[in-house]
Amino acid sequence: MHMGSEVSVRVVDDDAQVRRSIEVMLRSLGLSVATYGSAQAFLEHDNPDVPGCLLIDVIMPGMNGLALQQLLARNRRGPPVIVMSGFGTVDVATRAMKSGAVYFLEKPFGCDTLIERVQEAIALDQKMRRQHSQCSGVAGRIKSLTRREREVLRLVLEGLSSREIAAQLSRSEQTVQLHRARIMKKLQVRGVANLVRAITTIELRGDLVWDATC
Repeated sequence: MHMGSEVSVRVVDDDAQVRRSIEVMLRSLGLSVATYGSAQAFLEHDNPDVPGCLLIDVIMPGMNGLALQQLLARNRRGPPVIVMSGFGTVDVATRAMKSGAVYFLEKPFGCDTLIERVQEAIALDQKMRRQHSQCSGVAGRIKSLTRREREVLRLVLEGLSSREIAAQLSRSEQTVQLHRARIMKKLQVRGVANLVRAITTIELRGDLVWDATC
């Protein structure tokens, strides 16, 4: 699987030999690879908006890998994280996964394992970025809804049927159905399930302001 240079794998490990070995393996796929000898160097020089994935070693001087991973998770910045360790214990692996790591690799690991996990992490990153872009588009288009359409949208998200919404708003069911059709068209979303998924994501990101005027 060739992935090109539009994505970048970042390797954070204080062992220069490990960094070089991983870099050689991943460049064979045509991937762009950036390596850092410490968490601090990574934080100072990396651009979290670049697609790809991160490979972070656990044991490093200064800020360790788990602390770096937790910092990135709190700030919701950067692509998926693969945590590596030569001292793989259940506790370390559990902490890494609870903090959002997509994989935990115990050193030494084989070339095939590394490549497979990196490819899967990059594919996940691409999927997440597509969803983010779609949700951002929906968030922007919500501003085009009228007050009544926003009101209907809220009730749709609460799981109410057109008949129930009509009764609550003292409108005809046909009128509510027209509002729903306009909402879906304006937001460019197909199906209530996709609508709920997009709005939920937007709300979690804090990008939705319900009381904004049109």
